[in-house]
Amino acid sequence: MNPLSPYDVLTLWEEGHGRAPFQKALLLARLARPQTSPDELAAVPVDERDLLLLDLRERTLGPRLNAFATCPACRQELEFTLEIPDVRARVSRPVTRPEAVIGEFTFRLRRPSTEDLAGIDLRDEMAASRAALAARCVVEATRDGVTVDVRDIPKRALSRLADYLDELEDPAEVLISMTCPACAHSWQAGFDIATYFYAELSVLARRLLEEVHVLASAYGWSERDILAMSPARRQFYLERAR
Repeated sequence: MNPLSPYDVLTLWEEGHGRAPFQKALLLARLARPQTSPDELAAVPVDERDLLLLDLRERTLGPRLNAFATCPACRQELEFTLEIPDVRARVSRPVTRPEAVIGEFTFRLRRPSTEDLAGIDLRDEMAASRAALAARCVVEATRDGVTVDVRDIPKRALSRLADYLDELEDPAEVLISMTCPACAHSWQAGFDIATYFYAELSVLARRLLEEVHVLASAYGWSERDILAMSPARRQFYLERAR
């Protein structure tokens, strides 16, 4: 896996503009694993996808993550630092196909993928969305040894199945324990590497575009030629062009 080039960063920023979070995550995954088709990447379990993005981020920008959170009690803005090896250790790897017995039903399950998350209607209430995600993760459902169509499973059973999946730890979210120094409130803040990494690259893309604008205006060079320069060489010319 190679680090992202300046051209990669600008292409990602341009293609991801205005897209849904899961689509941005897939764009990042495509850069991490370019030999894999988009459909195959969408079917990769979320925890595996996030491990890919963590590796790509570390190779591109280093192992340290500077993040922010807002205290839900007093609204104080907090800054905290994460190390990618620590985040990588928190990304769960559940059993590939765990089995769950919920009432009279026995389920064989798989880990959720980006495709599963994309298939959930975010306009639904939380309980309905969780049940819908649980249904998508069912490989096989049986009742008294007889296979049952997932569409025939009662909502109550799917709701309990969603609770069971939560207990396996949600691979789509890493939770960071936080304590506010201003009011001493403690809570768990969610950290999503896809959202974080794309936001970082968006800031970097705008900075690169500004550098291209300055150097192209000063010297008449093309965007591709400017982006091909090393950061040190670009900075040298920028200092003389301003």
